[in-house]
Amino acid sequence: MKKYLILIVTLLLITGCADKLEEKGFSKDERTYIKENLNDDEINKLLELDYDKNTINILKEDNYNIDNISKYLNYINTYNLEVKDAINYINNDIDYEVVKSMIELEDFNKDKLMDYYNIKKNHSLSDELVLYIVNNNIEYSSDIENYAKEKYFKLDNLKRYLGYNKGNNSYANVIKLVNSNRDKTFYTDSVKTDLSKGYLLIVNKYYSLDKNYVPSNLVHLTSAYTDNGCRLERKTYEQFKMLVDDAKKDGLYIKCRSGYRSYNDQNYIYNSYRNAHGQVWADKYSAKPGYSEHQTGLAIDVMASGINNYGQFSGTKEYAWMVKNAYKYGFILRYLESEENITGYSYESWHFRYVGVDVATKIKNENLTYEEYYEYYVK
Repeated sequence: MKKYLILIVTLLLITGCADKLEEKGFSKDERTYIKENLNDDEINKLLELDYDKNTINILKEDNYNIDNISKYLNYINTYNLEVKDAINYINNDIDYEVVKSMIELEDFNKDKLMDYYNIKKNHSLSDELVLYIVNNNIEYSSDIENYAKEKYFKLDNLKRYLGYNKGNNSYANVIKLVNSNRDKTFYTDSVKTDLSKGYLLIVNKYYSLDKNYVPSNLVHLTSAYTDNGCRLERKTYEQFKMLVDDAKKDGLYIKCRSGYRSYNDQNYIYNSYRNAHGQVWADKYSAKPGYSEHQTGLAIDVMASGINNYGQFSGTKEYAWMVKNAYKYGFILRYLESEENITGYSYESWHFRYVGVDVATKIKNENLTYEEYYEYYVK
């Protein structure tokens, strides 16, 4: 008799739960699944919640926790998440607000979510930086945060910043040096320059031109602008003409002493220097063939009338006028006195490079070498 009573009570309980599940809105198939897979305590916890069509999908996942059903549903409905993802976030105590913006990024790897989250929640880093650190197996250090605060920080150079330990350099100076490739020896790891950059291409001791490269629009300067047949790229020539004409209005006389040089011309100059003064001296004052800006047709050595020695140019009124005004015509003083370690060349007060008015203005206002500008703004 007792067994029958227990059976009756159990049936009544099951029937009661089933009725309540139906009242909550669960379909017949859902009620059947719940009764077959959940115990009474678990069913009672479901009954404390409002019906949600996603509930049954949660229950079909192996790693759900009955006590977290409401949290799963909240994440699914608030953030429009897949059931599996919502369960993963809640089970691992991940605040979705912390990670939601980085999930949309191209480099996001779902398998590394916890690693992203652990860094992001504890440090003030951008999503891109967090992904880069984790994806590249970089151990977090406070140096990363300090580098990232600097204006000219480049994410792709992070490993190189962290690996540069020469001298007592500030974070800003390490960035300056690495962005200029000075963590590498001159003429090592050099590549062909990207000609698609047009007026913003770079040629230095890390970027070179092909032996046969010749600008397609070279023009000869007239005698009003040169004494020795200089050639320049056409736009560069037009801007230089305006510069010279405006300088004349101030009683100053500027002419081109050297413009475009072929690969063979530069080869002759460089080898002459090397034979006369040795390799070290030659590398300080001259470019190896293929590595000279003059081959671009965008570089120009200027001189004041009546001055024959390049070294005397810095003491002229023409030089002072160029320093003050050249950017207005799109030219920058390329090899600065204070930046020889960056440019790789001894100070040349006479060597100017055409980059366009907007770029020249920005370089002047931000007090940058072209190496720094190219890496941060162009490359």
